[in-house]
Amino acid sequence: SRVFEIPSVLGKGHFTDALGDYCAKSNFMREEYAVRLGLSINRQDTSDVVVGSGKKVTTAGTTETLFRFKDENKSYSLKFHLLPSCLHNVILGRSFIKFTRTFSSMGNKLRRVKERVLNSVSHHFLYLGESAPRFEGLIHGVPGDALADSGAKVLVMDEAYARSRGFPIATGFQHRTKLRFADDSVAYTSGITYGVQWEFGPGGKSEQYSLDFHILKNAPANVILSDTFLFDTHAYSEYDCYLIDDDDDDDDAFFFAIDIDTTHNGHESSNQASLADMKYFELVRRGEEEDRISHLSPEEQIIAWQVENERRAEWERLRLALELSQSTPPRPSPASTSPILGQSPPTPSSGGGQQADSHPGPRKRSRWWFKLK
Repeated sequence: SRVFEIPSVLGKGHFTDALGDYCAKSNFMREEYAVRLGLSINRQDTSDVVVGSGKKVTTAGTTETLFRFKDENKSYSLKFHLLPSCLHNVILGRSFIKFTRTFSSMGNKLRRVKERVLNSVSHHFLYLGESAPRFEGLIHGVPGDALADSGAKVLVMDEAYARSRGFPIATGFQHRTKLRFADDSVAYTSGITYGVQWEFGPGGKSEQYSLDFHILKNAPANVILSDTFLFDTHAYSEYDCYLIDDDDDDDDAFFFAIDIDTTHNGHESSNQASLADMKYFELVRRGEEEDRISHLSPEEQIIAWQVENERRAEWERLRLALELSQSTPPRPSPASTSPILGQSPPTPSSGGGQQADSHPGPRKRSRWWFKLK
């Protein structure tokens, strides 16, 4: 699986990998992460969040802090809405992405957006209601709009729309996917429709793409394009003339978060779900620790890796004990099968604070989508 992250620095040197979500009207931060960083929180400034299942969740407040892109000097003072339940530490919204031209400038995108190839990563999906940016194009030869969702990990089509168009839907068990929303509620897709033709613009202006869409009942948009497709086609820069971006000042913004649950088996227990979350948060932490250690001096890196390896070993012991307690054969955790976490820690280079080529590599990430209201 491929993920796209924006290496960033918050406050006085806190390194993180942010999600750039072109469908989020505001910037967001996980509440626990803001508390961990010691940021000042305005608990009176709250908003209602409607997650993909329709349930409303109230944000925990807002915080303001300095932000800069990694390896760039310019800092920005940003306001973040705090989400009590969110797997991403930091989410950059559309206004900031547009202002900094992070996606629309090819140079900025190449410099700021980093792609990682990971194994067994949950897919996630972000969407921002009717005011969300969308591309004009042809959907199997018929004019229509498709949501431009840089936070979506999969292509999605609304079930009613798919049936109205007569698209065949493969509904077998192997074609259905378990979606997990921001509040940990779940829903199942109806199946997949294969080989739908998409073309940017009115026709004859771009290549025709044959796409496979996950079918979701009552999806928040008829057609939703994923991050991989948008970035592979350079859509934000090459086809920006077909991008409808109603960036109004309406306070009724929607920010959905949906995660594809790869533990989909129809009999998942709450303990197994907790274990899956435990593995994910550990992967996030390992990625953050790798970033932090990479900016230390060679001598400090050696000590830091000794401490981190001891912590990882203790975590693995706890994970194994939990798996054994669930009366199921222990399965290798993502932490042990991922190409990043299965490798040995890097050896500090002899010059400067950079790591050698044996850097542990990418870390696992999830993507979410919410609708903020």
